[in-house]
Amino acid sequence: MTGVVRVVTDATFADVVLGSALPCLVEFRDDATVVVDDIDWLTSFARVNRELSCARLDVATSPHTARTYQVSTVPTYLLFRLGAVVSTVDSIEELPMLLATLADPPAEDAPRLADQAPARPDHTEPRPDRPKHFEENLMTEIPDYAAEAAQPAALPPVASVGVRAVARLIDFVLLGVVNAIIVGVVVVGALLGQSGGMFVATGASSIVAGAISAVLGAALNLGYFGFLESRDGQTIGKTLMKLRVVDASGNVPTLEQALRRNIWVAFGIAGVVPIIGGLIGSLAQLAAVITIAIGIADDKRGGRAWHDRFAGDTLVVGPAGAGR
Repeated sequence: MTGVVRVVTDATFADVVLGSALPCLVEFRDDATVVVDDIDWLTSFARVNRELSCARLDVATSPHTARTYQVSTVPTYLLFRLGAVVSTVDSIEELPMLLATLADPPAEDAPRLADQAPARPDHTEPRPDRPKHFEENLMTEIPDYAAEAAQPAALPPVASVGVRAVARLIDFVLLGVVNAIIVGVVVVGALLGQSGGMFVATGASSIVAGAISAVLGAALNLGYFGFLESRDGQTIGKTLMKLRVVDASGNVPTLEQALRRNIWVAFGIAGVVPIIGGLIGSLAQLAAVITIAIGIADDKRGGRAWHDRFAGDTLVVGPAGAGR
């Protein structure tokens, strides 16, 4: 079956993988180390590359198969054809190179590893210690969501630190202008009885003005990113840089996810605290920016920092609407 990722075990490996009429890509992984909100790259890959079948095996619960094929690290991807391993890679980024091996027919003397496969249990005779339906449920499948909606495109590449930074800079410049107009002219000017954005305030009026500026600035920043990213995955800066935010399924994130992803832009609300509040908010935002940049650079595979993981999404290269 194409378009889905089949979960196999030591007991079902020979039937599903070695007996497959199509080339079969198998992901060997340790389910205990998988982050729940990580994007399922293999499922997205399977939906697009329907010229082969895909399977997944947990090395912790099916160690015999992993030892048979000398899998020592996870994840590892093995491509099988006619019961033989034709290629091996250890990262999702190398899968296109792995698929290139399908263009060449296997040599007649290519080693077939079916004889080394784990022995299959004989279920022809019923066993009294097992439920009647036991043999019928040795394998589970991930639902074929592509049958319920248009076939999604493969997830595009993630955005680099530099491109992200330019997009954020554009957004913050625009927000700075709007914030200056709303807070500096309308609100603070009206509160202090001034006619413009340039004024000098002292005492209690200065404290009140600072608190209003902090609250409105935080609300404006968070509302801007939250609303636009939950609408089509793009802010103005991201649109100009051809970036978009997607959730784990490649769709536009929800409002909650967008707010969680950008919660750090509202750290400036600490400015409601007189004297030191503004400094605290600025330092908190600076720390957030630094840790985000480091996280993106360290995650070579997914380009995700703590704010992406907190929200369960990521930033990729591509136009709006591609994940709808």
